[in-house]
This record gives sequence, C-alpha cells and structure tokens, in this order.
Amino acid sequence: MKLSILFLFVSFISFAQGPDTLQFYFDTDEHDSFELSSNDNERLKSLYKETRILAILGHCDERGSKEYNLNLSRKRMEFVRRHLKNEGFDVSKSSNEALGESMAESSGLSLSKCRRVDVLFIEPAIEEEEVEEEVPISTSATTNIEDRNTTNSEVPDTFANPALSESAIEKFVDNEETDELEFDLTLLFVNVSTRVLEESKPEMFQLLEIMQNNPTLNATFHGHVCCNPHQELSEGRARAVALFLLEHGIARERVDFLGHSNTQPKVWPEVTDDDRKQNRRVAVVFTKSDA
Repeated sequence: MKLSILFLFVSFISFAQGPDTLQFYFDTDEHDSFELSSNDNERLKSLYKETRILAILGHCDERGSKEYNLNLSRKRMEFVRRHLKNEGFDVSKSSNEALGESMAESSGLSLSKCRRVDVLFIEPAIEEEEVEEEVPISTSATTNIEDRNTTNSEVPDTFANPALSESAIEKFVDNEETDELEFDLTLLFVNVSTRVLEESKPEMFQLLEIMQNNPTLNATFHGHVCCNPHQELSEGRARAVALFLLEHGIARERVDFLGHSNTQPKVWPEVTDDDRKQNRRVAVVFTKSDA
C-alpha cells in the first residue's frame, strides 16, 4: 500500500511540472552525430535517470524526397533513443515517431532548425517528502488508484472549463449534421514554456474524462501564441496537452496536435494585454469516428 500511495503522489507532482523538451540537432544528411545547445547539454547532464521520457520525435528539412526524409528522421530518432538508453534513461515507454519533413513547411524555421530530434520528458519529483504511513482503503470506495489518476475528482470542479460541458459534448456526438466542435481551452502555461500551470490541471483531467467517456471522439489540439512568431512554442503547448491524454491511455490515433505560431490571432491588432491573452491559447477541435 505504501508503494501505491507514493506512486500516486509523485504522479501528480510530475504532472504539475509538465513536459519539457530537449532538442538534438543534426547536420545535413547526418543521423549518427548530433549537437545540443549549451543549455540543453547542461540540462541533459543534470537529469535524473528516473526521468520519464514521454516521446522521441524525429524531424527533417525538405531537401530530399519525402521517403528519404522519413527514413532519415527515423534513423535520427533511433540514434537519439539509443544514446539515451546507453546513458541510463528508461526509453521503453516512450512514444517514438519519425515525422520526416511534415513539420518543416509550416514551421517557418530555418533548414538547420528542422534537422532535429525532440525529446519530451518529465522529471520525477524525487526531492519531495515521501509518504511513509499506511492509509487504509475504505471498502465502500469504488475508485482505485488508477481511476484516481485519470479522473477529475481530485480537484475542484469550479476551476474546470464550463464550456466543455457534458451536455455540449453529448449534443455534438448525437448530431449527425455537425462534423466538428471547437473550444478555446483556458489552459495557462509557465512563461514562454510548454509547462502547464497547476491551476490548469482540472481542465486537463476534464478533457481526459471527455475522451474516456466518448470513444467515438477524436481531438486535435491547436497551439497559438501572441506578439512575435514562435512556431516551436505554439506546437509544443499543443503537443503537451496531446501527450497528457496519451500518457493516460487515450489511443494515439484519436489525438493530434498542430502549432500555428501567431498566424491565426483571435484579436488584431494586439493593443491591450487582454488582446494578447486571447491570442495566447490552445484550442481543441473534436471530430467523430465510428465506434
């Protein structure tokens, strides 16, 4: 019982931290040697070996054929994966994807920035105090440890997004004439990062509950930023939400993400802080598939 309680405690602390990213860059046509920025290099050296590797994503520029670029991005992804494994990290549960040149055209990045592998991870909160006491589980309780990790019962409902109501989702699912349903989420992130703030945790679990209760729903997350172009940030924030759902058991084929930088503002021109706040957002578009 002590083990289960500790797992639950660390799991929620880790979620509060949110995913972070290391970027491994490659020269043209290279797949067996990489470079890290000085910050990422120091970060990699300081990571705990218990760090959870969530995803390893291979990318390419558009210089070769699509087939060549897809294979090259796969080789880069596999090389970084082996490197992390040799360094002692557990990569057995990571989501590994070769994306080829699929992100290059829309990213607006230079060719050198497209030749990379993104490693998304969450560090364990092992510095937190461990729970040592045994806590008996009431025989009347129907929620087990796994359920508590994948429901919104741990946090106040008042902080969840009221737009994502059960009735709105049910109407959409039952309406055969409507193909898409879009919501602007109210998620908040640490400044210029992909880390979701603690107060946004209820909305993440609300999304998870919607996906669990409606197996015909698919969700695509769209990341947007304000002010200056920042493709990687917009994409990373959308990806952070998608990865949360994947980590909690939602099938990969039901979840997708896109980054739009600052190309699709809700308010223009951006004059006030409120204008910029409305343009910094992650939206979700629900679609339906056969059960």
